[in-house]
Amino acid sequence: MKKITSMDEWNQLKIDSQTNPIIILKHSNACPISMSAYERMIHGLKNSVLQEPIYYLIVQESRDISNNIAKDLRIQHESPQVIIIKNGIALFNTSHDAITPERIAEHLKLYINLTSML
Repeated sequence: MKKITSMDEWNQLKIDSQTNPIIILKHSNACPISMSAYERMIHGLKNSVLQEPIYYLIVQESRDISNNIAKDLRIQHESPQVIIIKNGIALFNTSHDAITPERIAEHLKLYINLTSML
């Protein structure tokens, strides 16, 4: 996982989402539910459930970036929260215990299947 630490990185991810879906995890270092979601995501990467890179931010350290993500994608901020973006648009977002690598992989597969039919 790669940490987002600046608005420039967030802006670059929006551009990169024109080519590939981007997965973002908003993480709170003060919340046990968030820590559990973070660990599930790491486990999913280690076990190859997810092949795509995951970008994350710690909301306490990057409140301005977190707020901009919510504003730019027109979604409500939650923490923990996973967002899949493509073409600068939130395709999917979920939070708390609903964050699982399997669920994210399922939504990515659905997106790929839908785009291949177009």
